[in-house]
This record gives sequence, C-alpha cells and structure tokens, in this order.
Amino acid sequence: MRWFWVAVLLVVGGVMVVAHSAGKIGVGYAAKQLCSGVFVSELPARFVLDHDIEPRLATVPLLSEFLTTHVNGVTASARVLTAQASATFRAGYGCTLHGEVDENLAADSAATEATPGVALMKSQTVTEPVAPVPDTLAAIFDGAFAEPPAGGRNTLAMVVMHRGQLVAERYAAPVTTATRLQGWSMNKSLMASFVGIQVAKGKMALTDNVAARLKALGVQAKTFAGLSEA
Repeated sequence: MRWFWVAVLLVVGGVMVVAHSAGKIGVGYAAKQLCSGVFVSELPARFVLDHDIEPRLATVPLLSEFLTTHVNGVTASARVLTAQASATFRAGYGCTLHGEVDENLAADSAATEATPGVALMKSQTVTEPVAPVPDTLAAIFDGAFAEPPAGGRNTLAMVVMHRGQLVAERYAAPVTTATRLQGWSMNKSLMASFVGIQVAKGKMALTDNVAARLKALGVQAKTFAGLSEA
C-alpha cells in the first residue's frame, strides 16, 4: 500500500510540474500581450483579454479558466495557479517581460474588471474614416470582418493600397487609424524591405549598423520604435 501512495504522489507531482510549465508559458504571453495592448496600442484591458489573450489560452485546457490579470501603473501581470509573470512598459521601447512577478502585483479576477477600459462584445462596430470601401471590394471587406459562429477570426483592421495610394480601409472599434497594432513577424519583413530599398538607393550598406545609420540619415527613432514595440 505504501508504494501505491508513493506512486500517486509521484504522479500528482509530475502533473503539477507540467501544469506549472504550461502555466508559465500562458502567463508570459498574457502579461506581455496585456501590457502591449493597454500601453502601446492604448486599447481597453477588457478588450485585449476578450479578443486576444483568452481565446489563445483557451487552446490549452484550464489555462483561461484559472487566468487572473492586473494592470498596475505601467505594469501588467498575470497568474495561472502557481505560475505568474509581469511585463513593464517603457515609452519608446514597448513592453519588457520579466521572469517573475512580485506577490504584490498578483491579483484576483476582480482586479481585471477594475482595469481601464470598457467591455466589448464580439459584434464590433466597424468604421471607414478616411477611405470608404468601394462597392468592388465591399464583399471582401465584409467577409474579412464577419466573425464565424465559433469565433477566432478577430479582424481588427484592413487596409488596401494600390501603387502607393490608399484605396480602402476599415477598422473594428475601438481600433482607429491611430492605433498601433502588433505586426509580429511582419515587422521583420518591413524592416528588411526598408533596409533593402535604402541599400538599392545607395544610402545604406549591408554592413551598416541599422540604428546608427538611420540616426545619421536623420530618421526619427520613434518612427521605427513604434513599429517594433507595437
């Protein structure tokens, strides 16, 4: 009987280790996304949770159910059972994820509701502030913004450019033309394209330090900091 309970304890311990490891990934993502969404994109915390964090954590059983978050000053924190993490915003640099979070930053689910912003449902209000969608593109835009019954599309913005001209644009409230949205790996592609164009123009060399060369060219660092931090 003794060995039976030893085996049970080992199994429970193993499950806890796995759960903690999975939780660390979840809280790391949640803290960073909440920080970026609130402080960089300036979106309501509840909106970021509903449209980004919770749908993604829902792919792993129990993560979203046990998730609690808090925004305090310029820091966003997240907890799932024994796993916790925090991310801090610095103007011009974006949000930095920390390995551990102070116990004072952890909060229960009620704190999440107290964070700035308003709750928004999946049925979003779309706006066309500058370049309304022409009839020839209306069906494409409507399809992109239509949310399937099971959710998961979550289109926030759509812009069409042709030969350097803005043809059409649409945004899902509270996103506007001024909202800085995360570009993920697109940022790397855009920066690589920009550098390639400057090399082709003879303004840069492949061996140049990009940040130093941009500064020498008189390009404001905030222009590119906004791209990377969002």
